[in-house]
Amino acid sequence: MLLIPLLLWGSLASAQTVGTVQTYSGDVKLERAASPVAVTTGMGVMRGDRFTTGANGRLIILLNDKSTLDLYDSGVLVLNDQVLGTNGQATTRVSLLSGVLRSIVHVTTGGPAPNFEVHTPNAIAAARGTDYNTGYQTNTTRKGYTHCRDFTDVYTRHGTVEVTSLGAPGTQVMLKKDQSTTVACAGAPLPVNPGMGALGLYGTVGALGLEGAIVGGFAGAGGFSNSSNPPPPVSPYH
Repeated sequence: MLLIPLLLWGSLASAQTVGTVQTYSGDVKLERAASPVAVTTGMGVMRGDRFTTGANGRLIILLNDKSTLDLYDSGVLVLNDQVLGTNGQATTRVSLLSGVLRSIVHVTTGGPAPNFEVHTPNAIAAARGTDYNTGYQTNTTRKGYTHCRDFTDVYTRHGTVEVTSLGAPGTQVMLKKDQSTTVACAGAPLPVNPGMGALGLYGTVGALGLEGAIVGGFAGAGGFSNSSNPPPPVSPYH
């Protein structure tokens, strides 16, 4: 009788697992079901998990569909959901509440288009098969914005991203490679800019040097989880 509930719980936990921690370094915290959980390399991550990186933190998560989430320092990320459909399409939702997140969306040649969204408190950045950065800052000031202190910035490295303001539905902009936009408070997305645009205001983010690792296929390379001697600093925007 006791075995049945345990088996059901195990099945439920497995069904809620959406990926694994590929690597991390510095100060990285995980809150699961309102309780702290120690972060370890290779651990399963679940729907509802909330990750926070400190000023020296960096985290890479490999999702079940082989997409990658790269959270830079001073970030807050919530894993809302990932579902793999019978046709091979993955539906992914994550929430970025602070900092900068790089999303590398896995696309199968000839397969269905991905359904991948990064939500911030004032915008949605939806991928159409791509590699892009999303940044969110709150309680900050920017020149020309007297009454606004909340900003979402999106920069597309490859592919296409549709950016929508939650406060101004129907005012989407479409970003192509090396283009960016900003959503300020409840306003519509700004016209498309060449290059990183407002993301450059963040400066060099991520002092742990994982950028080259993720581009070069970090999985299986050993990594340097929680290393005391990380590589030199790099910018996530190059």
